Amino acid sequence: MKLLSTLTQISVNPAAGTGNVGGELRLFFTTLNHADCHVPPPDPFYWIPNSPAVDTYTLPTGEVISLNLNLDTEGAPGNLFIIGTVAGSVPGGFSQPPPPMGQSITPYLPGSPVTNTQRGGFQDDGGGVHKDIGFELTVPWDGISADCHGRWWVNWH
Repeated sequence: MKLLSTLTQISVNPAAGTGNVGGELRLFFTTLNHADCHVPPPDPFYWIPNSPAVDTYTLPTGEVISLNLNLDTEGAPGNLFIIGTVAGSVPGGFSQPPPPMGQSITPYLPGSPVTNTQRGGFQDDGGGVHKDIGFELTVPWDGISADCHGRWWVNWH
């Protein structure tokens, strides 16, 4: 299983030092795919996330946005959540990544449906630039699988 991102929104004004960039997040996971999960005898149930990866987008105006959002389990049965960073390098603005974002939430266990939204975010006014960086992903777990849709964003002014 892999968390996929796309870049769908670019609105940048370098002269004004403002920008609004974002995209979609997608994830599908299921108990029917043995590459997604592992049930060691006698139990418990564990998810198997893919290796971490960084998605980097270079905008036509020169800014670089890096998404280092990964799936993690913290080694607990049924746990699966997003953790990582979203960073932006804006000329004359900010270049440090925000602290790691994400949270552990209700486990996704076979036969136990739950729907929730995973979120992470960071806001800062350092260096005279207001930054709002984050993500959200709705997880409609039906007890067997989840086809998840969400979004990520980096806004500055």
